[in-house]
Amino acid sequence: MGKNKESFVNKNYILMILINTLYTAAMGFATTHLTVHGTTELGMSMTLFGTIASAYSVLCLVMRPISGNLVSRMNPKLIMMVSLGVATLSYLAFAISGNIPLFIMARIIQGIGFGMVGTCLPALVAKSVPRARYSQALGIYMTIPMITGIITPTIIVAAKDALGYSFVCVIAAICAVVAIVCTMLLKFDKVKENENTESIKKEKKKFKLKEAIAIEAWPVVLANIFCGICFTAIMMNLLVFDEKIGLGVFAVWMSLYNGCNMFTRALGGIVADKIGSKKTLLICMLCLAAGLAIFAFTESYVLWLAAAVIYALGHGGFQAPMISACVSCVEQDRAGVATGTMYMGADFGAIIAGTIVGILVDNLGYHNMYAVAMGCAVAAFVVLLAFFHPKETEENMESVKEAV
Repeated sequence: MGKNKESFVNKNYILMILINTLYTAAMGFATTHLTVHGTTELGMSMTLFGTIASAYSVLCLVMRPISGNLVSRMNPKLIMMVSLGVATLSYLAFAISGNIPLFIMARIIQGIGFGMVGTCLPALVAKSVPRARYSQALGIYMTIPMITGIITPTIIVAAKDALGYSFVCVIAAICAVVAIVCTMLLKFDKVKENENTESIKKEKKKFKLKEAIAIEAWPVVLANIFCGICFTAIMMNLLVFDEKIGLGVFAVWMSLYNGCNMFTRALGGIVADKIGSKKTLLICMLCLAAGLAIFAFTESYVLWLAAAVIYALGHGGFQAPMISACVSCVEQDRAGVATGTMYMGADFGAIIAGTIVGILVDNLGYHNMYAVAMGCAVAAFVVLLAFFHPKETEENMESVKEAV
């Protein structure tokens, strides 16, 4: 009981929140106008831009196991600093990307950095707090950057309009450098790090395929791939689409969307506990489809803002139930494998989504592209309804708590 009541608020944890907030802000400054810079300012087709986005996702996928292995074998602070250094280099590369080759180079560097940082951050949070308080600590850790995300889109758009894309990329690089300084201030128990490393090495010697992939969770993974296409359709094209039709809603839309995301993840988990993960996921898929339908068939300022709320309810709401659903498909000791399999589906969805969405925009236009994305949400609904059969046992519920 004493351990469970042990506070997770300490110097390392506060620094990790600051690092995550700075990195999230840096990503926002560098990527908010990425599509506009690549397509409108540099003259890329959406197909080429989408293909580059898919290559970026492949790099992220490749770098995750590599950086994870490095974090487990070497000084995690050093790996984190190197990762943030690569991210900083990518932002500076975007600042000078006056032509397509330089833009592609910057995107490649960014993919390497993002894949590494994305693996290092949760690993360092786990080292910063007591194991028994990890879930609660991680939830707060993820929420703080979302709060800052309410105001940053407006600041980013205003800064870009006033001073240009290069300026906002330099701001991104400064944020990343400050995050590196904060990383230098972290202090970990070297004895515990060595013990964890030895444990990981022993587990790797007993590797089995089922310890890497949870095939039983394929319906949930397939649905997650469809959700990835929906998410890419929104985030890769909304600003360009908004500017093309002259609504001027993007900054407000993003602020409203990020504001809703502060509670939708928790709401999804609460609802799933009440009515089950399957029913919750089905409701979320309908929310995704409804939000995308607004972009497919309307050009109304008010309805687009309504779509921000509806889509946030769907996208944020399915996060926790999706993990729960995957875990419910396997034995308790494979909860982590199920969670990893779900994220592999998300990565694969991101890899194919960029190219698919780009081709749809170039050949069918924005409205029809969003109609196809809406169809993906409906397809996810059908897959979950027909093929996903959760095993709601006490063992599975304990696994869910461990995985989250």
